Amino acid sequence: SNMTFLWKKNNGNVSNPTVYENITLSHRGHPEATSVLVIPNVTHSDSGKYQCVVSNKFGTTYSSKAKVNIVTFPRFIKTPTNVTVKTGETVTLNCAAVGDPPPEISWKKDGGNDFPAARERRMNVMPTDHLFFIVNAKTTDMGIYSCAAKNPAGTIISNASLTVLQEPSFTRVMENKEVTTGDSVVLQCMISGSPKPVLKWLKDGAPIIHTNRHYFTADDQLLVIVEAEASDTGRYECEITNELGTKKDM
Repeated sequence: SNMTFLWKKNNGNVSNPTVYENITLSHRGHPEATSVLVIPNVTHSDSGKYQCVVSNKFGTTYSSKAKVNIVTFPRFIKTPTNVTVKTGETVTLNCAAVGDPPPEISWKKDGGNDFPAARERRMNVMPTDHLFFIVNAKTTDMGIYSCAAKNPAGTIISNASLTVLQEPSFTRVMENKEVTTGDSVVLQCMISGSPKPVLKWLKDGAPIIHTNRHYFTADDQLLVIVEAEASDTGRYECEITNELGTKKDM
């Protein structure tokens, strides 16, 4: 008996359906009919529960309902931008995306979930305002921050770099030294700063030149004088410079 097909969506008939029907003979010689519903250029309005209804002169049967969810790929409407701040300042990064269903926003630092600012309770994420905060910025906060927007259709990622500037400073004061002629002496200049300061050694205001008896080690933070002579007596200074300024230790 001839079969007719009807496609329903949410219990109503599908309007103007594009349907491909095919009748073949099964291996037992009985006709086997197939109906394929095609939905071209889907939009969100095509979401719903679809059902196939098959009828012939002997009756009607209903397929189980198939749920169709139309999802759209996330798209950023706000992305984080590179930020440079000084230590102690507040960092604000923006990130927002749209999609269907609405994408979830997540953050990473240098590709991982270790945020020094979070451990120290200096970090805040405000999803409703699409904001990521770090207060009292420190050099440990520097890195690449990634915002990911994810839904069932896929994931998109946007990156921004955070640079934290710190004035050059001395972490240990230089000590006066008294040394016997012929002995070796080491002067120490321990420093910090961001970007890393350029270090220069001075003796009585003039730059110290590398010689067989005078050399620098440990990233120039140590000045070694071998077989000290009377001419080595004087005032030694350590001068450090980065883009936030210059300081001297003597």
